[in-house]
Amino acid sequence: MMRQDPSWDGMAEYAHTYAYDGEILSGLQDGRPLPADRWSIDAPIAVAVGGNGEAFIREGAHALAAILPDVTVLTLPDQDHSAFWTVPEPVAEQVRAFLRG
Repeated sequence: MMRQDPSWDGMAEYAHTYAYDGEILSGLQDGRPLPADRWSIDAPIAVAVGGNGEAFIREGAHALAAILPDVTVLTLPDQDHSAFWTVPEPVAEQVRAFLRG
């Protein structure tokens, strides 16, 4: 069914990078609290999430934001986790606004 989605070709183009996602996220998607000491960063951080995304995605975004310093949670109303592919301009506008401060 996913191959029928208009975003399939774009996702397939990056398929070779998805193994890295699994490596980076290993042990972080099993329902346990996120480790507070896994990363350190000294820069403003944006955590983006779709307002209509599944509850576990929204909860995960807020859990991540809670353990990182200087975080802004960007919520794109009326979108789910596929907004990056399906409505890239509103996503880009949120990112631009974040970067501009």
